[in-house]
Amino acid sequence: MKNHPSYFAIFDIGSGSVSVGLTEIVFGKTPKIIYTARESLFSGEPPTARKLAADMLKALNTLCETLLKQLHEKTAEMPSRIENVYCVFSSPWYVSQTKILKIEKKDPVSLSKSQLDHFLEDEHAKFEKSAKENPVTGTSKVIERRIIQTSLNGYPTRNPYGKKARHIDISMFMSLASAEILSSIRDIVEKNFHGATVSFGTFPLISFTAVSDIFASDNNYLLIDLSGEVTEVTLVKNDILMETASFPLGKNELIRKVVKAVGAEPEIAESYLKLYAQNKSDEKLTTKLDIVMVDFKRDWQRQLFTCLKHFSEHAALPNRVFMTIDESLSELFSDIITHAVSSDVTFSAPQFSVVAMDSEKLAHFCEFKDSAYHNPFLAIESVFVHKLAHLN
Repeated sequence: MKNHPSYFAIFDIGSGSVSVGLTEIVFGKTPKIIYTARESLFSGEPPTARKLAADMLKALNTLCETLLKQLHEKTAEMPSRIENVYCVFSSPWYVSQTKILKIEKKDPVSLSKSQLDHFLEDEHAKFEKSAKENPVTGTSKVIERRIIQTSLNGYPTRNPYGKKARHIDISMFMSLASAEILSSIRDIVEKNFHGATVSFGTFPLISFTAVSDIFASDNNYLLIDLSGEVTEVTLVKNDILMETASFPLGKNELIRKVVKAVGAEPEIAESYLKLYAQNKSDEKLTTKLDIVMVDFKRDWQRQLFTCLKHFSEHAALPNRVFMTIDESLSELFSDIITHAVSSDVTFSAPQFSVVAMDSEKLAHFCEFKDSAYHNPFLAIESVFVHKLAHLN
């Protein structure tokens, strides 16, 4: 029945942590996250790829066991079992590609669903083949292939089938992940949640979909996802997810620098940064953090503009930014981005306009139970899964 709740265990798998949100979805209502838990992947030094993968799988298993224990306790609002699991990857767990197919005909032709499916299958095969030939990606599997937009004679249309046009543009997004990692994740999930349906996605596509729905009037912007070890940047132009890039400098490196400067534990260091961003730190701490921030801001902004310079090779970049980061550091990084300037990159306006995708912005689209930790990544992913559930 449509008005009966369904439950999704959503796992947010990043470079700095693994989180789980148990989301209740009821037709016609906003999604409600009734349970959250998080396992940090923080280490004193930037981890190797092998160590990060091992730590991620260990954290995932811990979260599955913790959630399973909650189900067995049969507390209020908790379902008896998990039937749907959605795993969302951030960098470095996937590789993506946006492809724009252009079909030019002398006479108008109509586009059928079978033709579109054929194009998708063809690009899927090419993408998978290129990954197999790449020693970096190794044995991989495509986890997403989605048509972002179809335009007929230059006009975007939601239903192109049967309509005639001379010029057809098809924008598609595809992603793949390590076959070994995917298999390990499935084994862990199925061991804990027997019979559950396991699906995979990537945060850039999910974030793009959520922002497109929530901020429908914006069609040119940047998405910046700040996770533990990696910052991910996505360019959206004319409502098309054009390109995604990342660089290996995230919030964990800033926390490491603070730990070294003040001799505090990582959790305390993060709380100091929050106080610093709010101008509430004492004079001695502020002086130490000023020194840390000068170096970090310079390095982070330089790597950001290296990404953006690649994006802007053919056109001016949008100055609108939708940023996702743990809320404790949202203010700090909003300021870092807002005041970033470069003479090497052309923008549509002189200064960034940053929108933090936090609890306040998402309050009308996703609800948290009082006891659940407000995680903006899980909120965005719940909005996306809610949409998928309503479409099926």
